[in-house]
Amino acid sequence: MHGAPKLIETAKQFGYLTDLETAPLQLEGMMTGSIDLLCRHQGRYYVIDYKTNHLGNAPSDYAAEALTASIRHHQYDLQYLLYCVAVKKILALRQPEVPFEDLFGGVVYLFLRGMTGSPDGGVHFDPVPIALIEALEAGLNS
Repeated sequence: MHGAPKLIETAKQFGYLTDLETAPLQLEGMMTGSIDLLCRHQGRYYVIDYKTNHLGNAPSDYAAEALTASIRHHQYDLQYLLYCVAVKKILALRQPEVPFEDLFGGVVYLFLRGMTGSPDGGVHFDPVPIALIEALEAGLNS
């Protein structure tokens, strides 16, 4: 990781990583991780990550607000923002003639314990602004 303070500040400007004001995050050195699944649906690519977190036993424990709170608490939003930058770089190599905004669909985090078949249960979707991904990429490249 290089340029972590700039990365965090950029993400905050777009409404991400807002909880870091109370608990500063130090990012230095090598970071590892894996995208669970990158899939293409109707011409757009989606980052999909599976989570097995236990948020409770009631369906409401896996409603949108609870998923967002868990994502912020565990800083999964930082994780998936970095995944988005990686996907942008991959697609630039594989399909350089197609603009990224025409290829990228967003991020889907599947909280498996909450997926009961209801439309929203256990599924967190974030379209992630292209401008944010580009700004993060620029910050990491500087």
